[in-house]
Amino acid sequence: MARIGSETDRINIFISLHLLDFATDVLMIVMTTAILVSIDPWLAAVTLIPLPIIAWLIHVVREKLRTGFERVDRIWAEVTNVLADTIPGIRVVKAFAQESREASRFRAANAHNLDVNDRVNKVWSLFSPTVTLLTEIGLLIVWGFGIWQISQNKITVGVLTAFLAYISRFYLRLDSMSRIVSVTQKAAAGAKRIFDILDHVSSVPEPTNPVHLSRVSGRIELRSVGFRYGTRSVTRDINLVIEPGEMVGLVGHSGSGKSTMVNLICRFYDVTEGAILIDGVDIRSLPVAEYRKHIGLVLQEPFVFFGTIADNIAYGKPGSDACRDHDCRPRRARPRVHPAPAARLRFAGRRTWTGAVGWRKTAHLDRPRVADRPAHPDPRRSHFVGRHDD
Repeated sequence: MARIGSETDRINIFISLHLLDFATDVLMIVMTTAILVSIDPWLAAVTLIPLPIIAWLIHVVREKLRTGFERVDRIWAEVTNVLADTIPGIRVVKAFAQESREASRFRAANAHNLDVNDRVNKVWSLFSPTVTLLTEIGLLIVWGFGIWQISQNKITVGVLTAFLAYISRFYLRLDSMSRIVSVTQKAAAGAKRIFDILDHVSSVPEPTNPVHLSRVSGRIELRSVGFRYGTRSVTRDINLVIEPGEMVGLVGHSGSGKSTMVNLICRFYDVTEGAILIDGVDIRSLPVAEYRKHIGLVLQEPFVFFGTIADNIAYGKPGSDACRDHDCRPRRARPRVHPAPAARLRFAGRRTWTGAVGWRKTAHLDRPRVADRPAHPDPRRSHFVGRHDD
C-alpha cells in the first residue's frame, strides 16, 4: 500500500507539474537557438559548446539517480517494515522486554536508509553545480568571442548586447531542464515499482477454452494430486473423493500439507501433478472467479473488513440483509430472538476492532452461510473440508 500510494503521488506530481515545465524548457531552448542562429551563426555555434558536455553528464547521472532512487525506495520499505512489525505487536515487545532490541533494529534500518540517501545526494550535489559552472563558462566564452568579433568589425556592440540577452535565457532554460532530471528519475523509479505490481503474472492462469457449470452439486475428487513449492515436494499421489453433503477432516502434523490441500481445492495454486475435479470437471478448465463463487472458505485467522458486522457477514453476497435473514451473533450466545439493530451496525475493522472477539469470529464463520455456497463449512447443508492442527 505504501508503494502504491507514494509512487502514484510522485508520478502524478511529475505529470501535472514538472512535465509541463520540461516541455516549456525544451520549446524555449529550440526557439532561442533559432533566434541566436539568425542573429549570428558563429556566436550561436560558440554558445552550444557546453551543450554536448551537459548532455553527457545528464546521460551518466540519469542512470545513477534512477538506480539510486530505486534503492532508496527499497531501503525505506525496510524501515517501514520494522515499524509495521513492532507497532502492532507492541504488547508482545513489552511482555518480553524487547524495547531496546526493537529500537536497535529501527536505528540500524534508519542508518542504512541515511547512508543510501547520502550516496544519491552526493551524486546530485555534484551534478547540479557542474551544470551551472559549464553554463557560466559558456557565457564567458561567448563574451570573449563576441569582443573579438567587435574588434574585427564583424559585429556591432548592439548585436552582442542582443545576443547576450537571448543567451542568458538560453542558459537559464538549460539549467532549469537539467534540474528536472532528479524529478524525472524519481518518477521513473516509481513507475518501475508500480509496473512490477501491474505486470505480475498470476500463478493461476485463466483457461483458454473455459467450461461453464450451470449448477454445482459439490462433488470433489483429488486424482493423483501432487504439489511442489519450488523444488520441495509437499504432497504427492493423493487420491480422495468427497461426496456432496459429506464431512471430511484433514488431520496431520504441522507441515504435512493440510493447508496446502485447502489452497489447491480453492485454486490459490495449481497442482503440479494429477488433477482436482469438481462434479467431474477439472477445475483448471473453469474460470477462476466463476469457480470460487461456489466455495466458501473459513481461514484459520478471522479477518474482518472495515464496516458494520452485517456488511462483513454479507461480504460474499453484497446487498443482502445478513442480520435479518441470518442470526449473526456468537454461536454460544444465540437466543431465539434476533440481535438489536445497534449490535448489527457495530463497526468492525482489522486494526481498529474494539468489540468482542466473538463478533469477529461470527462474521468470519457466517460469510459462507450467507453467501449460500455449495461448498462451505456446514455439515447440515453440504460438503465440509475441515483442518486440524496437532
